[in-house]
Amino acid sequence: MFKPVSIILLFFFAEFSLSGQKRDSLFKHYILKEVPQNKYGEILIAKDGKVLVSASEFSFILVTGGNVSAFTFGLDKQDYGIKNLKSIFTGAPLKAMAESSDNNIFFSTAENQITFLKNSDSGHCDIPPFYFPPKGETKKEITSLWFDKGNSLYIGTTDGAFYIVPQAGTNATLNTGKYLIGRAPDSSMAVLKGELAVKKNPVQKETAIYCFAESGINKNTVWIGTGLGLLTYNKISGLITNVLTPKEKLSITHIEILGNGDIWFSTLEKGMCVYHQVSSTAEFFPYPKKKTGGQTMFPVQDFCIKSTADFFVAVKDSTPAIFNINTKSYQFLSDTSFVLSKNSTTIIRVDTSGNFYFIKGGLLYSANVADNPLWIGSDTLKTKYTPFIYGVTDFNHREITNLVTNPELLKKLELSYKENSIIIYLTSNYYSANKPIQFEWTLEGDIKDWVVMPPFNADNDSSNTIELPQIKPGKYNLRVRVKVGNGEWSKEEAAMEIIVNPPYWKTWWFWLLTLFVAGALATYFLWWRIKIIKKREKEKFGYEKQILELEAKALRAQMNPHFIFNCLNSIKALTLNSETQKATEYLTTFSKLIRTLFQNSDKRLISLYDEIATCQLYVQLEAMRLNDNLHYSFDIDPNLDLKSVMVPALIIQPFIENAIWHGIVPKGEGNINITVKGDDEKVICEVDDDGIGREMSRHNKPFTPVIHESKGVHLSQERLNLGNL
Repeated sequence: MFKPVSIILLFFFAEFSLSGQKRDSLFKHYILKEVPQNKYGEILIAKDGKVLVSASEFSFILVTGGNVSAFTFGLDKQDYGIKNLKSIFTGAPLKAMAESSDNNIFFSTAENQITFLKNSDSGHCDIPPFYFPPKGETKKEITSLWFDKGNSLYIGTTDGAFYIVPQAGTNATLNTGKYLIGRAPDSSMAVLKGELAVKKNPVQKETAIYCFAESGINKNTVWIGTGLGLLTYNKISGLITNVLTPKEKLSITHIEILGNGDIWFSTLEKGMCVYHQVSSTAEFFPYPKKKTGGQTMFPVQDFCIKSTADFFVAVKDSTPAIFNINTKSYQFLSDTSFVLSKNSTTIIRVDTSGNFYFIKGGLLYSANVADNPLWIGSDTLKTKYTPFIYGVTDFNHREITNLVTNPELLKKLELSYKENSIIIYLTSNYYSANKPIQFEWTLEGDIKDWVVMPPFNADNDSSNTIELPQIKPGKYNLRVRVKVGNGEWSKEEAAMEIIVNPPYWKTWWFWLLTLFVAGALATYFLWWRIKIIKKREKEKFGYEKQILELEAKALRAQMNPHFIFNCLNSIKALTLNSETQKATEYLTTFSKLIRTLFQNSDKRLISLYDEIATCQLYVQLEAMRLNDNLHYSFDIDPNLDLKSVMVPALIIQPFIENAIWHGIVPKGEGNINITVKGDDEKVICEVDDDGIGREMSRHNKPFTPVIHESKGVHLSQERLNLGNL
């Protein structure tokens, strides 16, 4: 069973001092006083300007201006139980380094394992979500790592094949939420989730793959330098083509593709070479030697573009050189400091500020193109010197941030009011010591003028550190400028926003929260009082409603006694007059009405259909009792679904009763019309009569004998007001 494991590979960080630069030397050399036996291997200049150099006593060193910081891979204190995990990340130097376009840096270790550092991460390293070597294959000797523009990782080996891990360098792929590393039943490392496929591409058995390059014109073609010559790989078809495979051995160690399409490469046998794609021809340019013969080798281990006309070249059996593309000539560099190491240059790199680095005899050197007029090509752009902030500590020199650990804090640093004393470390993109460097700074929000610092001296901390003790709460902008040699202060500035948070009881949100809490308490108290009052009103309203409902129920349970008495008298009179048929109809209608009233007496709501039926029975009886002096009609909208409309029982009948007894009866005869109409939003019931009218009815009321007193209209109005309709 696989077990998930949360692995974090840490960097152990330390700063070291360098031995002094020779007075007559143009080069800075990086002999660490504390570990003079240290040897250097590979150089990577990151896209953000960081310089990483692998070292025999560490994983790598980070070069920032005149400072060197060492970092070592290691596990934290947890026991993950993965066998040989510690050996994977021990042993130096690192064998290869490569950076993706998403700024993720991959390393191959001395044990030929691959790990990576998130360039924007908090200084943690991790294991990528793929197996190398792939499952079922034996251990591979890694020679190179390289990313194409699509962030696919290419892995060169000595076993006659190269390997591709698609999109291995993207932030999306390396999101720790997307994959999980753990251990298998045999305690070996396992990718439990998010495993990436590794594609093997065989070339030729026992042929080493040294380097890769990609053309800016044809992005589907990758140029490959091997121990047997120059190859191309088509990303779409997967086809590998031999472009240049001479009969004699040709080991291609580095490739650069120029804008005109020429493929320049270095070899271990014939020096610098160029392949012209247009003519499909190659030219070789060995460097001059004192003694040459048929088996003479001209090994160039590495090179980089210095300008459009020049390369910096790492000559494996000599000092570094400048190779001119036009004259096809080598200009070897010399310096008094070169006696400190063997004349064997293995790697050379240059950054965008003109600083170039090379390793000769295991020792790291650096200088700036501007330090020597002979190094400046005709098309070399003038370097713009820029300062930058590379670290922050507190006054006890406890690290807060640096270029590797939480680098985002170098742009915006937020401090608490208890930890508001900091030291800021400065450097510039001029890494040489041949010209004096000086910094000046200002702190907007506190200091108005520029503070000029003494010229940089490695033995004088005040020349490149800013101490800011007891910064008051607030927002500040630190601005830094640099001056190199006799030049002007740089137009480009380093900047850092510093925010010191006040104690919570002095913050606006605390007072806002206090006001909010006080307001909430007052609101709650007011709400509680209103709730009590509303509760009492609701109880009172409930009692009133209950009384009204009881009255309405009583109304539904019985018609006016006088009406019932009159109906029974009418039935009696018809019977005595031997009008049996008419008496039977009267009695039948009366019984239907009484039965309907009894059925609805305990119902609060009935359908409008049943309400109209009750009203029709009532009007029919009244018409019969009034000897057909009452004429009536019901006009119902046929589009209305009366059975779906619910109304309080006997809500319409009181209005009809009122119209008959107060409008038509005093007149002697008349007509009454009940109209029901409506739409999707409302239903309108109208009771219209041609009686004496309301005004005459009110006028006659004191003089008219009270035949019956109806409270139905009043109750119906109250029920409507209570929201029953």
